[in-house]
Amino acid sequence: FFFFQAEDGIRDAQESRGLGDVYKRQGINAEYMGTKQNLKTYLVTYKYVKDAYYLRIPYRAEHDKLVASFEKKGSLIFGGSLFPFTGAYLFFASPDDTSPKYFIENDPYVKKGLVSQHKIEELTVTTEKTFEDLAKIYAYR
Repeated sequence: FFFFQAEDGIRDAQESRGLGDVYKRQGINAEYMGTKQNLKTYLVTYKYVKDAYYLRIPYRAEHDKLVASFEKKGSLIFGGSLFPFTGAYLFFASPDDTSPKYFIENDPYVKKGLVSQHKIEELTVTTEKTFEDLAKIYAYR
């Protein structure tokens, strides 16, 4: 699940380290998302079925492609798998819950039954650090 965003914008896939790998993005795409003032933050929680780590192998490339497309749009802020691959957390910036719902509906892990439960919750951010700050912290540069 780990993607590294190089300084030149080229994205390379790197094998998961299994300790909550992080997706990140470089900033919110204002054309896609509108103004930052209208954005809400959503937390998507996945609970995986037993052995999902191995069962995901045929669907991983398609899942990674979906993640990359949401990162490019600026909707997916960051997320990662729980260790030992029991679930995942994904954070989205969106004016409403349409973006996270669309992600879930199109995620091959959900469509192929690797996700036994999922939930979307709106998050009220009360800390000084923004999600963009966190994405920079967890960039693994």
